[in-house]
Amino acid sequence: MIASEVWDSETKSTEFVCSRAARKALNIVPKMSSALVRMSLPSSLASRSIYFKEMGCFTTSIWMLYLIRLLSVVTCSQPVHLSVLSLSLVSPVSPPLQSNCNGSATLSTQVQLPCTELHAASWEHKSEREKRGEIVASLRLLVEGVKSERSLRPAGCGALLLQRLENNINNYLLILTRLQLSGAVVTPSLSCVPRSTQSLRTVLMSYNLLISAKLEWFMVGLEHKCTNSR
Repeated sequence: MIASEVWDSETKSTEFVCSRAARKALNIVPKMSSALVRMSLPSSLASRSIYFKEMGCFTTSIWMLYLIRLLSVVTCSQPVHLSVLSLSLVSPVSPPLQSNCNGSATLSTQVQLPCTELHAASWEHKSEREKRGEIVASLRLLVEGVKSERSLRPAGCGALLLQRLENNINNYLLILTRLQLSGAVVTPSLSCVPRSTQSLRTVLMSYNLLISAKLEWFMVGLEHKCTNSR
């Protein structure tokens, strides 16, 4: 079973911006991806070895994108104003996924994927609100697709798995939309023509790329404004 209860927490938006550990803790994709692989593979040592090799390559690709960001120089001409807010987040902590979720990795409908592409040159010329708007638009697109897919699922492990993903996306939306940034108000808009998939694994990989690369790039760009970034 997967918990979907609301977790009451005095979580400040500044903690998300200024703490990489807090951002890492909110990302549930690695655990969900691991659970999906365990569901579909036999419990042999060889199968587990293949899985860890594949996950290692995937993790490496994410960190390579992140290292590229750290090596770049970002200059900001205006201060970033971060609101100190109490947020009510859906708990990311839940019991282990059941091992009998056969078929959960295949979706019954096409789910549109978020825009994960990032062109460094044009990105750095955008305002903080524009950057946030791109990410928020992608998260909203994804959460609507996940919600629609969940509504078609009978009660059970598959539906609970999608509920957990939906809750996690909403957490990111809650935090991002509550940030008070300088600059003109913009309407969130997509930066690409979305692709679609019926694979939950592809959805998770795309979602992870959005929050571990594009969102992280945005957060690191604000991090130097923190009085204590750790």
